[in-house]
Amino acid sequence: MKNIVRFCLLILFVAFYSCDDPYKDTVFKVYDLQPAATYLQGRSDDFSEWVKVLKYGDLFNAINRADDSFTVLAPTNEAVYSFLKKKGVSSIEELDREYARTLVQYHIINDSIDKEDFVRGGELPARTLSGDALLVTFDENTSGEVYVNKEAHVSEFAIRAINGRIYVLDDVLSPAVQTIYERLSESGDYKIFCEALDKTGWKDSLNVTTSVFYGPYGMQVELRKHFTVFAVSDEIFAKDGITSFNGLAQKVGASSDEYEALSNELNHYVAYHILDGAHKLAAFQAFDGLSTNQKLWYTRSGVDMILASEDGLNDGVKFDEENSDILVKNGIIQPIDGYLPVKQQEPVPFVFDFCNYSELGSYINTKGKGQLFQQLSRVDKGQSTALTKFIGRKEIVPQVSCYQLEVGPNGTRATTWNYLEYATVGSEGGVWGEQMNNDHLVVNIGYNGALTVNTPPIIAGKYKVTLFYAYDPQQKFMGERAEDSAAGLTQFSFDGSSGAKSTAKRVYDAKSDGRGKGDAKDYLSIELFVEPANDADGNKLLEFTETETHTLKMVVQDPAASSHTQFRMYFDYLLFEPVIE
Repeated sequence: MKNIVRFCLLILFVAFYSCDDPYKDTVFKVYDLQPAATYLQGRSDDFSEWVKVLKYGDLFNAINRADDSFTVLAPTNEAVYSFLKKKGVSSIEELDREYARTLVQYHIINDSIDKEDFVRGGELPARTLSGDALLVTFDENTSGEVYVNKEAHVSEFAIRAINGRIYVLDDVLSPAVQTIYERLSESGDYKIFCEALDKTGWKDSLNVTTSVFYGPYGMQVELRKHFTVFAVSDEIFAKDGITSFNGLAQKVGASSDEYEALSNELNHYVAYHILDGAHKLAAFQAFDGLSTNQKLWYTRSGVDMILASEDGLNDGVKFDEENSDILVKNGIIQPIDGYLPVKQQEPVPFVFDFCNYSELGSYINTKGKGQLFQQLSRVDKGQSTALTKFIGRKEIVPQVSCYQLEVGPNGTRATTWNYLEYATVGSEGGVWGEQMNNDHLVVNIGYNGALTVNTPPIIAGKYKVTLFYAYDPQQKFMGERAEDSAAGLTQFSFDGSSGAKSTAKRVYDAKSDGRGKGDAKDYLSIELFVEPANDADGNKLLEFTETETHTLKMVVQDPAASSHTQFRMYFDYLLFEPVIE
């Protein structure tokens, strides 16, 4: 009898809710986690003021989206009060709404960053909604306390929300709304340097934050502009007897007051302090695994370079490390402790990285959450696909102009590979982890296809040149010279030469010296230009008689490049080693 009653009750229960379910189409929270904004609102004693900022900047609902992931840097109420006091206002509504929106965007990253990745230090692995990079540092004087951009102390880490992580800040970050010139000018410590920037015309360049690249087929891409400036304060100038703009012009030997002319000595001096790209202090203290702890950095002066070593810049000028890595909208300011005159450098070993172009970095940054030397997704031919967070590939032709491409007459059968791709390799580990900057250029341009690039300025002299590159087991047929392959035969020529500045090499050739025969991924090198006694092909050292930029053209001479579906080459970098005779 009991079983019959239970059965009848079950029938009534099912019938009632199947006919009229009062909670139909309602989503229930089955665990205690909340979206980021809701969590902050629930801790009103700590974050009510920042919630007001979020709402005023129209981003409160945005970071409550469950179908996206965020890292939210949330200042406490005390931090917001202090920020408003500095701004001379009593509430966020007294500030411009657009500024408030930028402020909020600067505190939100469209990616969920776990504590382990957050406290690694250095630049965070994704950019803010405003497109800026944030820097994590540690204060050794306070037992390694964690700071963001050296100004905001982190008091709580990686609070879990449904759609990401929340980090609590005891200070409000200063958004990178100023350009390099604006920041230097506002500080008041760089009056002479700023006047030099102004009168030479470099002020205009350092006020630019974006530029539009017009590519083939009417394509337009807006690229972020980034510079690094070695800034010299009035105090540092004074140590060298420079107390005015005229004194600086005289010190550097300016022969006229036509300062905007590129040939003018003062213009030359100012350009010598400007580098393309945003470079942290750590970059100037790392030397790419070269045998000597020194590295050349190319400046906007054209052919003049700065040598970074363990002794500083040009063997003497030091960084102001306590005040280094000043992040602004269009780059980084690096204060230095010397006036850093232009110096003619002697040849030293240096690396030409096939992926180290500021235009490429800007393009990668612009197209999604990722950044150069970070995990990017593949983009199929002819399509526009959003970037995602896994190791992958990114088509870069025809989106950028730093690579000039001529596809072979018969094209390529490697339909799963684009003609030219930027690829990251870091998380795969193993030998591929050896690659410089964790990436390489994938070349798939067909038989008699050509890729042309411009090198940075190279100091006059004779060089041994070595190519470093990767191998995948799918390329094994190339190493064995099977299936009509010529082992990746490629001609490398500088400045259109067919003589001493040109060489042809079988890049993957297991038959001659074992390159490209294994069943596992490998990292390889081959000497392109060496002493004749050390080279079976009779090639000579590469010699340049002038210090200038050069054109490097690579022509694929392997028939399999147009006939085999797995043909491609992975180029990482060229190592130039000077030979003093």
